[in-house]
Amino acid sequence: MKKNVSKSSREIGSRIAVPVLFAVLCLLTYLTISAISGSSRTADAFDLEGLTNEARSADTDVSDYLLPEFIGVTVNGVRSGVAGSANIVSELYALLTPTLRSAFFYTVPLEEGNWEDGTSAENSVYIKYHSELPDGILALFAGMETSSPSDTITFRGNVREIFILPPTSVSEDTVMMTRSDSGEFRMYVIPGHKASVGVGELERFVRSYSSSMTSFLFNEGKYEHLSRSEPIFTGELSARDLIMTDGTSALIQNSSSEREEILRIFGLNPDKILNVHSEEDGSAGYYDTRGIVNFRRSTFEYQRSSEDNGRSVSDILGRTFAPSRNAAEVLTDYIHAAILLYESIAAVNPIYAGGEADLVLRSVSSENGEVTLRFLYTVSNLRISDEQDAFRITFSAGRVTGAVLYTMTVRILAERSFPYSEWWYASTLDHFSSDVRLVYRSDYVSDAVSAEWAAEKLTFAETEAVDGK
Repeated sequence: MKKNVSKSSREIGSRIAVPVLFAVLCLLTYLTISAISGSSRTADAFDLEGLTNEARSADTDVSDYLLPEFIGVTVNGVRSGVAGSANIVSELYALLTPTLRSAFFYTVPLEEGNWEDGTSAENSVYIKYHSELPDGILALFAGMETSSPSDTITFRGNVREIFILPPTSVSEDTVMMTRSDSGEFRMYVIPGHKASVGVGELERFVRSYSSSMTSFLFNEGKYEHLSRSEPIFTGELSARDLIMTDGTSALIQNSSSEREEILRIFGLNPDKILNVHSEEDGSAGYYDTRGIVNFRRSTFEYQRSSEDNGRSVSDILGRTFAPSRNAAEVLTDYIHAAILLYESIAAVNPIYAGGEADLVLRSVSSENGEVTLRFLYTVSNLRISDEQDAFRITFSAGRVTGAVLYTMTVRILAERSFPYSEWWYASTLDHFSSDVRLVYRSDYVSDAVSAEWAAEKLTFAETEAVDGK
């Protein structure tokens, strides 16, 4: 039976419904905008008070500028390694960083232990960085829980290699060992309740990426000129070919708008340049009261004019920088500022900042109150072997005192090359204490540059390990 509704009742209902619908619409709009803005907001990867794993994974600063050169996983005695793939190394490193964080923040290191336990373990992870770095830097970029105080970061020494031994049926603890180029050793024992990666997780990762990982073995004394823990690929690797170009900074003279942008990045006002000094080779220097910027054949060089000058870290970060804070927080902001400067130059024109190459932190040093950061160029996480730093920048008291950017440009080709086996290459070496790696040699003449094996001298000789093999 049809129910009769009076006209007045319908009018009252409509008067109530319209405001309600409008309120609901406003609420939905607010929620939608909030969701969009929340998903697009990029967290500050170097904010020690607000950094979480979720925020870190959403920001490329941490993963892209501090990737290990090689990661090898041993599961039930089977060894699978990955190098020359930034994406897979990044995925695997993200799986391991909670273990690094637990070790560096929650345990006290021991200086007694056996590094060779890592090479003989049935289950392990071996990490090798492009160059040794302070352990405090690795702790900073391993991520922190929001409640973790920044003053728990301790700089004890340098790290080049890491072994992680996951829990076993005998012990629920995770063991992490670190070693520097000079052989400085530390061991961390992580309690079972803080263990973050087990054999099961490693096994699943290897199974998922088996087609992109290659078999390897530890040297273990087979070649006396190599470290016993030197990982050597026994399978075939491939790498994309490159084209390299040098001297691109000279092109800046043909673009006044780009030149002015670079001057602003280093804190100079293009409208108040006091002097311009030009050379016959096309290089030029621009001077004002804040500093000097030289555009040379293959570098951009900045030098502040006085101790009271220099590009402010606060200006670069867009927030207050307090140099009186603890060393970990100051260093974090310096690294952030260095990367922002580099990315600003690349945004003007990528040919001035490596082209399709990436940047990786090479070293951190401090002397007389100045902190110097050095970076190197990589492609697919393989370093471009060159005596020049890709980027070097120095800070003091919250200001940039000097910087040099090497303006090599790289273009990645579609062709892939297959170098000889690393095992074969290692067998041809005849000098003592070498470090083997796959690199791109600097070559600005060839139509294509292929990756090839190279050996570098280590700073220490493992004579005891060799004699006791």
